[in-house]
Amino acid sequence: MDYNTFTEKVNRYLLRVATLEIILSITLVFMPIALRFEDDWRPWRPSISDYVYTECGHIFGMFFTAAAFMFIYNGVIYFKKEAEILKFRLSEKTGDNEAFKINKLKNSQPPGAWYNIVLGISLLLVMLLPHLENIVLHYIFAVVFFAGSIALMLFLKSNVQRGLAYFLAGISSVSLVLHLILGCKYPLFWAEWVAFTAIAIHYVAEALTKIKRQNKLDDIKKQSL
Repeated sequence: MDYNTFTEKVNRYLLRVATLEIILSITLVFMPIALRFEDDWRPWRPSISDYVYTECGHIFGMFFTAAAFMFIYNGVIYFKKEAEILKFRLSEKTGDNEAFKINKLKNSQPPGAWYNIVLGISLLLVMLLPHLENIVLHYIFAVVFFAGSIALMLFLKSNVQRGLAYFLAGISSVSLVLHLILGCKYPLFWAEWVAFTAIAIHYVAEALTKIKRQNKLDDIKKQSL
């Protein structure tokens, strides 16, 4: 496999993950609305997780499972890319120049991220451990998901402009802290929804940046033909 063929293969992973992130974002943002619709427009529940105890608990499970496995798939794509890079490096056709290019590709265009597996599993366990029966474990994994998502926006290298990433991380943090301070005056439901929305916007911005960059590379390639 030559370098051009290899990069095209990796870029397919890149676009797949970008599309996945947009779907994930839409799922997170509109999940509460769908849950209330299925709950016959009754008043909002105390928290999003509380919908597991309603007649639409199966809808809650569907949304959380879909979101969790999209996070996990994002992480799996990362390891798939790593396997492809290792395979290319071990091939007989790989020389010093190709190895340098692969290192550059690996560092500049990471499709998927291993830590999303942790976030996905945490979200899945939040669903599988309802808060009334498993209050400690439920909230531990909820904290892992939200704190992990906020930390990623704050500290890890990202395609999103730093200012936007900090702003969205701030919104998520403030929303969750406000609930801890105000309690019932600012229900956990709204704190979670605002935090989910900020996380979703971050993923959309990431995805659009990846798609825009890939389209630019495709245009350059077409012009060179």
